[in-house]
Amino acid sequence: MIDAEVSGDRLVICFNEQDQEYRAFLETLEGIEFGPITFDDNEEFGASFLNSKENSDKIKAAGYSLMISSKISEK
Repeated sequence: MIDAEVSGDRLVICFNEQDQEYRAFLETLEGIEFGPITFDDNEEFGASFLNSKENSDKIKAAGYSLMISSKISEK
């Protein structure tokens, strides 16, 4: 499952930057950007990508489900 938060027209996620296989998958998403994000007042490594049907279809095709919840802030 990919737990994403909405930020404008993008979805933001936290993930383990050491997981190279997952990162390689994320790199296939349209508009992907990696960097620090703030989640529950803690800075974590994360990524954001466009909230689009194309990305949603890629996520589903890769066997992940997408859960979208409340907003977090990017630094």
